[in-house]
Amino acid sequence: MDLWPLYDETDYAAFGCLFGVRNYAGFQPLAPDRGLPVDLSSGTRSQLGSWVAAGDLYGATWVSWAELASMGRATAPDHFIGRLTWCTKSLPSILHQQLVSDSWPSEALSAVGAPPADLRSATRRDAWSGPPTK
Repeated sequence: MDLWPLYDETDYAAFGCLFGVRNYAGFQPLAPDRGLPVDLSSGTRSQLGSWVAAGDLYGATWVSWAELASMGRATAPDHFIGRLTWCTKSLPSILHQQLVSDSWPSEALSAVGAPPADLRSATRRDAWSGPPTK
């Protein structure tokens, strides 16, 4: 199944957390490198199986709904405190996303300003106004 309804096609944090693909944050992935599911239809298996064997379908894996339901919503590596998202104000507006660890990257600080002092204890999405980005 295409995961499009669940992600915006560029959510590397989700890819890392679920499947270990582009795992820049260092999650312990839920379902890495399982290959194709055993109950895959024969037609789909014949089409995709050759791609997997040739290395053209990188990271083929699967996950069950039960596994997804059992995941803790607060799953995160110890050094990861969130994902920073900001848009440039100039047109065309560009969406930027960056994983944030305990030490904030200087490029993120220059783009959005200093984070709130109590951000580490936040349990919800926080927003603040920083300097305007170019």
